[in-house]
Amino acid sequence: MSHSPGNDGIRESKLAERRLLIEPRFEWGTYITGIGAWTTWSLEWTIVCVVAIDRAVMATSVMAVCVATTSLIITTVAWWWTVPQWRTTPNVFLENTEDEHRSLVGRAIGWFAAAVWSAAAVIWNVTTTAALIQSAESANLVTVLILIPFSLIGLFFLLVLYAGVGVVIEWALKALGVISP
Repeated sequence: MSHSPGNDGIRESKLAERRLLIEPRFEWGTYITGIGAWTTWSLEWTIVCVVAIDRAVMATSVMAVCVATTSLIITTVAWWWTVPQWRTTPNVFLENTEDEHRSLVGRAIGWFAAAVWSAAAVIWNVTTTAALIQSAESANLVTVLILIPFSLIGLFFLLVLYAGVGVVIEWALKALGVISP
């Protein structure tokens, strides 16, 4: 196999170009997504836990204690995952790709879809949390157990919702000149 010195120059030029497109920087969107979603989800479960423990203390029934124990376990796990995210600073390598080639209509459709998705995320989480609180108040363990996967789906929705919030915050910080584009 022959080795051509001209190819090395082209390859090095492309690598240098690629290095200019990638820079380490603080990623606000990633930071907001993780902290916002996990904290919101943990707070939801904390509310459910407080209601369940109150019900268990007042009712002194076995089911109320089971609901309180279940919600306490999930709340503990939620905060166990959440607190370390407050201490991390995501420095990620991102390509500086501006989406200038998208049309105004394409952007408007994207933002509309994001708004609809965000509204669905809020509705889903409010409904699920309300159902969990109601189940905790009535000491209904079966309903609490059934709602746990729905709560995890709500966590996914929150991650997407806060990703959108992070994008808006990042855009605003760039527009204000607080961070470099």
